[in-house]
Amino acid sequence: MIPLSGGPQAYLAYAYNPLVSFLYSWTAISALKPGSGAIIALIFGEYVMRLFYPHDFNPQDIPHWQTQIAAILCVLVAFMLCVGSPRLGTRTAVILTVIKLAALVLVTVLGLIQL
Repeated sequence: MIPLSGGPQAYLAYAYNPLVSFLYSWTAISALKPGSGAIIALIFGEYVMRLFYPHDFNPQDIPHWQTQIAAILCVLVAFMLCVGSPRLGTRTAVILTVIKLAALVLVTVLGLIQL
């Protein structure tokens, strides 16, 4: 058992050396996490843009620039919520988590009713 906390960085420092751990941390901070955040924002932007088009509209025909604008606005709103007031950002995260859990419970209950 490794007597350190810190996830992959601690394991890499223990198994190899602190330089490998440091390089992994910088790679994760500069490339991996922003890349995954950008992908999630683009997917969210696509879902938001689908709300503004009719149901029989092909989602592939939505202009990419509109999806990108929606993703940028999503990131800016989240940024402003967290920077403007940390308490407001925390409350927003809690409210969104409750909404997600309520949606999961609703889907489960409706699925059980349909059985």
